[in-house]
Amino acid sequence: MSIYDDIEAFGMTGDDYVPPLADHDAIAQIANAAVAGFLEALAESGLNHVAASIGWGVVNAVHREIERLERKSDANAAEIRDLMSTQDGSEVRDVELQDAMTAQERMEDLRDALSTFREAAAEAYATATGDPWLPRSGSRTGHGVTAAQIDARAMLRAQRDQRVAELNPQGPKFIVTGHVDWTDVDAVFVALDRLRERRPDMVVVTRNARGAELIARKWAAQRGVDQITVTPNWSLGKQAAFKAIDAALELKPAGVVTFEDAAHPANGITLNLIQKAAAKRIAVWRVGRKDGGAASAA
Repeated sequence: MSIYDDIEAFGMTGDDYVPPLADHDAIAQIANAAVAGFLEALAESGLNHVAASIGWGVVNAVHREIERLERKSDANAAEIRDLMSTQDGSEVRDVELQDAMTAQERMEDLRDALSTFREAAAEAYATATGDPWLPRSGSRTGHGVTAAQIDARAMLRAQRDQRVAELNPQGPKFIVTGHVDWTDVDAVFVALDRLRERRPDMVVVTRNARGAELIARKWAAQRGVDQITVTPNWSLGKQAAFKAIDAALELKPAGVVTFEDAAHPANGITLNLIQKAAAKRIAVWRVGRKDGGAASAA
């Protein structure tokens, strides 16, 4: 059915009309084709050296829009709660609540559609560049209560539960770290593959650092493993990395995996993590050490 068919059937005109979203399979196909075609056009134009950077930015633009929409959705959810608390049973207040709920539903649908678009675009980026796309920042009746309020409460509860599930991946969490100049991709992939064989539902936790942590994030993206990024608050100066370690340990990880060798020894931050993990009786696997590591990670 076209837009004009919709208008004729339902009488929607002007600002009242909201075109329906395509189904998620169609959105994925469109996004993949668009980004793949764009990157191919850059390559054919002799712009191969900037294709990866520009392609990353295209996917990131969609990612940032999702974040903006989530903030807007959260603000609208707060408005729904306010409207719920001030309901007086009048038709006017009920209509206001219903309108806010309709807006909330549309935002959630749009967010889901954009998420599908982003993931398909990220897949096209990975195929074209050989690297996974990774964001640099950035884890859903009673007396006197109208039907609208009941629906609103159910909507808010469902939204909160969905967001909580998305921002708190289930499964044993493993903090992964290592030297920022670590380049041995095979060592990271082999070690994490071994760990995943024993803990298939594992979640990777990093501080978004270069080197071993970046390789671990790429491994997780390629293997479809959930990730949690504990980004340091650099306004804290020299304490930023240590505070990030504390935040990571608050996630109650099942283990810590470090990558170190003679050329890339554990620095003060990594040693601090190992010491604190040991104090909490958290298993530590020091990959690359001649003694085979301090403890088993599973």
